[in-house]
Amino acid sequence: MPILPPCARSGGEGRERGHAVVELAVTLPLLLLLAGGIVDGGWLWHQVQSVTHAAAAGARRGALVATGAGECSGAPSPAVRAAVERAVRDASPSLDPRRMAVSVEYAEPGCVGRLRTLRVSVTYRLQALTPYLGRLVSETQHRGAAVLAVEMVAPEWARSGPPAWWGAGAPGWWGQSPPAWWGAGAPGWW
Repeated sequence: MPILPPCARSGGEGRERGHAVVELAVTLPLLLLLAGGIVDGGWLWHQVQSVTHAAAAGARRGALVATGAGECSGAPSPAVRAAVERAVRDASPSLDPRRMAVSVEYAEPGCVGRLRTLRVSVTYRLQALTPYLGRLVSETQHRGAAVLAVEMVAPEWARSGPPAWWGAGAPGWWGQSPPAWWGAGAPGWW
């Protein structure tokens, strides 16, 4: 069997190297596009979850501040609105506040018994990290909403003193001034 000289055996290696460069040139942009889509998809998911969480946090804070306030007609007070907006912004520190709109309202015109329903909605214009997906989502908005019942009229025991079933074991905070972390937005029942 004849043995080929070394120069005849190495003739195909140059063509193989050329194929590798072409394959890289075709697949690399696709892989980068896929990686960018994964990163942007994660960032968009984070924004959507943050908006939903911020609406729930705002509703919880608004319900705490409005409890016992006796607002059985009209819109939420400025103190409730300010507390809700502050809670929404605190619950979503990674989001741009300039792209966010917060709406605070009561679902019904007056109290139903002692209760009223507080509705908080947060609208956020989504923002992508890469320019590819950025063009697709530039005008997309996500709206997160939360609804909570608020006890607007304090129960009788909260207005007259500790309930009888507490007996002599009323908690130490009963009748004290609210803690400093409540700030000016301390609920009326405290």
